[in-house]
Amino acid sequence: MDVNFPRRPRDSVIRQPRVDQLQPTFAHAVPSRHPHRLFSTPFILFFGFAGLIILGGVLLSLPIANNAGLFTPLVLSFFTATSAVTVTGHTVVDTPTYWSHFGQAIIFALMLIGGLSFMAVATFILALLGQRSSISERLVIQQTMGIDRMEGLRRITRNIVIVVFLIYLIGAGVIFWRIHGLDDMGTIESVWQSVFLSVSAFNNAGFSILPASPAGSGLERFTAVESLLFPMIILIILGGIGWTTLVDIYRNHRFARLSLDTKLVVVTSLVLWVAGAIVLFFAEFSNPETQGGLSMVDRISDSIFHSVSGRTAGFTTFDFGNAEDFTKLTYPALMFIGGASGSVAGGIKVNTFALIIAAVISS
Repeated sequence: MDVNFPRRPRDSVIRQPRVDQLQPTFAHAVPSRHPHRLFSTPFILFFGFAGLIILGGVLLSLPIANNAGLFTPLVLSFFTATSAVTVTGHTVVDTPTYWSHFGQAIIFALMLIGGLSFMAVATFILALLGQRSSISERLVIQQTMGIDRMEGLRRITRNIVIVVFLIYLIGAGVIFWRIHGLDDMGTIESVWQSVFLSVSAFNNAGFSILPASPAGSGLERFTAVESLLFPMIILIILGGIGWTTLVDIYRNHRFARLSLDTKLVVVTSLVLWVAGAIVLFFAEFSNPETQGGLSMVDRISDSIFHSVSGRTAGFTTFDFGNAEDFTKLTYPALMFIGGASGSVAGGIKVNTFALIIAAVISS
């Protein structure tokens, strides 16, 4: 027997829009600001480097910048300024004898800013002032410095500047320990020489203001001094393998955990360093103008130094014009490859060369 229970009455909820929801919605769009093309980030970067070169060239042309007390020709001063900003290291005059301390300080400042990258220094200053950088500025900095992510870009830039200056100080301390008292140099002059050489070595700039002596000018007197050559080798390597490679090696100590890009840089760099050292060792073994009068240990250390320096920095302990033809044919190829991406070195980059070799082998 079926029993039908009566249904309980339920409330009927009627929803109607509110009065404010029935009104039309007005959106006020703020017109986007399109800066002039000349004030875009790439042009700012270009004008920044151009401004540094112009300012450095003008200052180097002043009589106070050279030891002769005369105006330096503009071609010479602008050539030196361009070489310092681009950390190329080409010179047409003897840097320690022609330029005064003021001129050397200008060269030092130009290669310091040029090596750290203008955008890195600019972003670091903006971070100190509490300013913000735009997305386009961050993209340019990311590509310039070889950073593979956008998060915390200002913090990464700040850390890079701090770490680099720490490396400068450590390198200067080691160099100071070796050259202090050289040619009766005082403490202040020794400190200045050490800081200049440390920055020049890490930035792969190739500038040296070490005074000349009967034993040789510049680094030529240190051909058999491993205590100075090997610290410079380490500085050149640290500056030439790139920021991302240094960070990856610091975070992942084991080779298997390194990124593919870091493995390519490390393996290819080691191969190029060994190849350059072997070529110089055997090609200059009996050359009296280069390594003919050195001991076996000094020949090995000098070959390693030139293999590391010749590819990216340009320091030399002998007149490279006296080198054998085979050496002169080999080292331009090493210089053409250069350093790693995101580093202070030039060239087509070790990463590019490694990818080309891998593509050729795989095909």
